[in-house]
Amino acid sequence: MFRLQASAQVLFEVQVFVAEESKMETAKEEVERHEDGRSKGGPPMTSLWSTRTDIPLVDRVRIQAEVLVPLMHELRTELGEQRTNDLLRRTLSPMFREVGRRYFETAGHQPIEAMQAQAADSAAGDAVAFDMRPNGEVMEADVTRCQYAQFFQELGEPELGFLFVCSSDFGIFGEIEGVEMTRTQTIMQGATHCDFRFRLTAKPTESA
Repeated sequence: MFRLQASAQVLFEVQVFVAEESKMETAKEEVERHEDGRSKGGPPMTSLWSTRTDIPLVDRVRIQAEVLVPLMHELRTELGEQRTNDLLRRTLSPMFREVGRRYFETAGHQPIEAMQAQAADSAAGDAVAFDMRPNGEVMEADVTRCQYAQFFQELGEPELGFLFVCSSDFGIFGEIEGVEMTRTQTIMQGATHCDFRFRLTAKPTESA
C-alpha cells in the first residue's frame, strides 16, 4: 500500500489548525517537534518526492491527489478557501525545501547536476515536454505540455495543482545553491507554456 506521506502531514496540520484555544500551545509544540525532527535528531519529514521512487513522480502525484483533493474540498467548506490554501502552503513548504537540499547534496553540491536530476524526475513517465535554449547567461526552458496540469485541470482543481506541484519548484530551487530560477506563468494556471528561466550565480565547485 502506498504511503501517503504528504496527505498524512496535511491531516496532522489540520488537527493543529482547528484545535481549541485552550489546547493551542500544546498543539503548536507538537507541530514544531514534528517539523523539526530532522534537526533535533528525529526522522526526517518525507514526501512523495522521496517515497516509492520506482514509480514516476506524475503517478505518485495522482495517488496523493486521491486523498488530498476530497480532503481540501472539506477543508474549504469548514475553513474557507484562503485559510485552506494557507494551510497547504505551510504544510508543503518545508517538504519542498527538504527535497531541494537532497537534490543538491546528492549531486555533490553541483547545481547543474542537481537541476538535471530534478528535471529527470519531473519528466519521468513522459510527464512533460519542454524546449530548452541558451540565451546569454540564461537557460530558457519552456514547458509546452504537462500531464500534471492536465490531470488537475480535468479535476477542476488547477489552483490546488499549482499549490501541490508548481509551487514546489520555488522551494526546491531555493535550496540548490548557485542557480536562480524565475517563472512568470504556468500551464496549470491557463498559460500556453511554463516559462522557466535559470541563471547560474556561481561556478560549480569541485566534488570532494
